[in-house]
Amino acid sequence: YESNLGKQHSLYAYAVNNLATIYQGMKRYDEALACYEDAIQICLDTFGRQSVNYAVAIINKATIYENMGQTTEAKQAYEEA
Repeated sequence: YESNLGKQHSLYAYAVNNLATIYQGMKRYDEALACYEDAIQICLDTFGRQSVNYAVAIINKATIYENMGQTTEAKQAYEEA
């Protein structure tokens, strides 16, 4: 997606989010978190802070923090969503 659509395209955000989900399933949390951060920024730039896409990306990030045992960061992310 990146080479065809560019990093700021909504479909690229979905692809990065899906990659993060795969990393999460593999317990590669740092890589998943980095992908979710990319997806969050793209969703913010593309859809805005009030969009469902942005909220879902933040919730995904919160889930990673929970899996990592970082409950304070997870709570902050859930509150942001």
